[in-house]
Amino acid sequence: MKRPSLLSLALLGLLLAGCSLMREPAPPAAPAEETPAPARSQGVQLYEDAATALLSGRHATASAWFAGLAQSTTDPLLRRKARFGQAAAALAAARTPTQASKALELWRAWQGEAPPLTDQEDPRLLGPALMGLETCLASRPSPQARAEQGELQQRLVRLQEENQRLKKQLADLEALHKELSERKNRLGK
Repeated sequence: MKRPSLLSLALLGLLLAGCSLMREPAPPAAPAEETPAPARSQGVQLYEDAATALLSGRHATASAWFAGLAQSTTDPLLRRKARFGQAAAALAAARTPTQASKALELWRAWQGEAPPLTDQEDPRLLGPALMGLETCLASRPSPQARAEQGELQQRLVRLQEENQRLKKQLADLEALHKELSERKNRLGK
């Protein structure tokens, strides 16, 4: 048996390499089957939509969506998150002491069912600040009270002017009375 020469082996290698370069490239390997991402539940999607609405300033829309989600979901974690979002939306939208009080009621309801958190920020720590805000808002006069106060201020000014006018008339009458008394005294002498 003859051993193949080194030259023939090199030639065979070049031929094979050349043939492989001339061939069309192999189709790409089929990607490994990826596990599809779990389908997002409608509740999670609604929560994210409501959060987006809140962050974009649409407080009433966000509040309504959070409230609806809190009522409809069976997931306790998602319900708590929705109640938290509803309270946050109501607090952001509050413009009167009455609205602020209702928003704080929602906050307290959420706070009562929130579990203790030890590994992340605890939003319940905002509670005391919000209660202080409630006191501040309660001390601010409502638009109706401010309007009433303005009317009372105008009435006070009118009454003060009338008081000055009456004092002047009284002084004039007293001066007239004094003059008449003096004339009467001169005529009686």
